Amino acid sequence: MRLGVYTDYVYRRIDGVIHAERAFALFLAALAPHFEQLTLIGRLAPDGEARYPLAGELELAPLQYYTSLANPLAALRSLVSSLGQMWRALEQVDTVWVLGPYPHAIALVLLARARRRAVVLGVRQDWPRYVRARRPGRRWLHWAADVMEWIWSSLARGLPVVAV
Repeated sequence: MRLGVYTDYVYRRIDGVIHAERAFALFLAALAPHFEQLTLIGRLAPDGEARYPLAGELELAPLQYYTSLANPLAALRSLVSSLGQMWRALEQVDTVWVLGPYPHAIALVLLARARRRAVVLGVRQDWPRYVRARRPGRRWLHWAADVMEWIWSSLARGLPVVAV
């Protein structure tokens, strides 16, 4: 099986090696030997340093970089320009595991369903609570998190879910 995994992570290529900023990506990289192909789908940063080099036979389907969801215009520009990149990434996978509920994650699920790819949703945290803790004074972000959570929960009624 060819598996694609989306997380809202920033990836970097340093000397030809894919690097990630979060340790969870090490777990994802460790899954690679269990699949015919493992493709990470996420934001590719232009430059900089990263903590975790990812060993193994991994592919990266790079999406347009943006700094933060707290900057909605940059995130929206990234989302629009990433739709084609997501569509092309879906050509290379049979199943996609999408961790969300980020805007890019929701779009990827809808595109995957349109391409008739198997979809598994991933949940790592209580998104509305996380957003409220990170941005206590930005009520519009709280509202946006609630809407994304509602959409993700609605999708979960018809798709398999993995909680990590």
